[in-house]
Amino acid sequence: MKSDIRDGMHSVSKTVGMEFNYNLGSGWKVDAKARYAANDGQFLAPFPASVGSKSEILESVTGYGNAVYAGTNTPVDGNAKYMKTVLFNTKLNNLNNFFSDVNISKKWDKVKLNTGVYNSSQNINLSWNWNTYLMEVSDNNARLVDIVSNTGTKITDNGLLYYGVPGWGGVNRNYDTKYSVLAPHAQVEINPIDKLTLDFGARYDFGNVSGSFSGTKNTKKAIDINQNGTFETPELSVEVVNGTVPVDYKYGIFGYSFGANYTLNSRNAVFARISQGGSASADRILFAGYNYTNNDDPALEAVKVNQLNQIELGYKLRGSNYFLNTTLFQARTIEANYEATTQLRTENKYQSFGVEFDGFYKINKNFDIKAGLTYTHAEIKNAIDKTIIGNMPRRTPKVMYSFNPNVNIEKISFGFFAVGSTKAFTQDSNKLIMPGYVIVNPYISYRLLKDLTLNINANNVFNALAITEAEEGTLQGSNGIIRARALPGRTIGASVKFDF
Repeated sequence: MKSDIRDGMHSVSKTVGMEFNYNLGSGWKVDAKARYAANDGQFLAPFPASVGSKSEILESVTGYGNAVYAGTNTPVDGNAKYMKTVLFNTKLNNLNNFFSDVNISKKWDKVKLNTGVYNSSQNINLSWNWNTYLMEVSDNNARLVDIVSNTGTKITDNGLLYYGVPGWGGVNRNYDTKYSVLAPHAQVEINPIDKLTLDFGARYDFGNVSGSFSGTKNTKKAIDINQNGTFETPELSVEVVNGTVPVDYKYGIFGYSFGANYTLNSRNAVFARISQGGSASADRILFAGYNYTNNDDPALEAVKVNQLNQIELGYKLRGSNYFLNTTLFQARTIEANYEATTQLRTENKYQSFGVEFDGFYKINKNFDIKAGLTYTHAEIKNAIDKTIIGNMPRRTPKVMYSFNPNVNIEKISFGFFAVGSTKAFTQDSNKLIMPGYVIVNPYISYRLLKDLTLNINANNVFNALAITEAEEGTLQGSNGIIRARALPGRTIGASVKFDF
């Protein structure tokens, strides 16, 4: 697969949908919705596999003699930092999906009934091609690096070290699977007394997975990739996708929700809800070594579905110009995954409890404020790695919050969204912390004409360093360099909206 890295990440989606409503009489109604989406695209981005000094990165390459900047004979800077960079080059061949939902409903004096059938299918057809490059670490036109042996033979080809990522098991892969769901469901709402509303809903997903995936045993072959008639050193051992595994299994998900809302008076209400649900682990558990064609395999049965059980208790406050929702929650989650970079599978159980606030206040016709805050205390209750039991899940802050003051004065509207998070651990080992951050996104809108509006907005206007994830779990035993990803820096955009 030949790609231009300048294409970056992009997707193409073409959709068509329909909706049907019909009144059967006597309060019975039929509602049907359906949509088909044809999706494809590409994910193309570099990822730092390892970072370090010249001796740690460049001189560790087998056959090293000296290092030069790619395309030149200029020796590299011995005091600079370098990295092995792997290029994510994932082709989204076919992510087409279809869904339909047919419902029949009836409303009586104090009872509402809705029952129906949901049907969906999702294709997951992907091609992973990852190559390894050597390059310098710089925020200003970082250069690729070539390694030359003592005999003058180039070990790299314009910075390319390997076709594949040997340290991660090659990771060149093909996915060709289909996930289908048929789910009958029903919901009932009852008002037994004036101030009390009860609702109950249930759904069962009959899931079916079929297809195959390849790349469990990448083999190495000599291939003239650039077709120049000569075998450069990386072309002597090209990672080739091999090892096809069939996929054919079924799964079931039972979900329900039972809630109650009691109105104390015109301004106050309390509510409670208990619910259970889940989602298919889908392609996240492929390549993890399970038997994907044996429905009776207890190991596969344990990871087919990610499950959630939750209890909520809350209070609602309402007024003519304000509202405040307060929700206490407790959740238990079971999750299975497989990480390509570490080649480790996870089967974790989590428990969390916390409180969520969501509010709005309109001070006057020109000024209003929206805000939200969530406090979460989460804990790993079980895991394959027993050393992390009792720890906080990685990348989970205790507090997340948002704040949005907004001003409207005749033709102009302006304000900002502030989104923040407190500190969180980089990994489940809980030994390295990512600092908290606040991102401020201001905006201004001006109505030039009745149907014409000019908008200007900025994201992260103060250019805050907002780290959301990091690969390392500790500084111990490393060179002190952390590979992390952050939210984008300051960006400013403008748009014109025309209503017709």
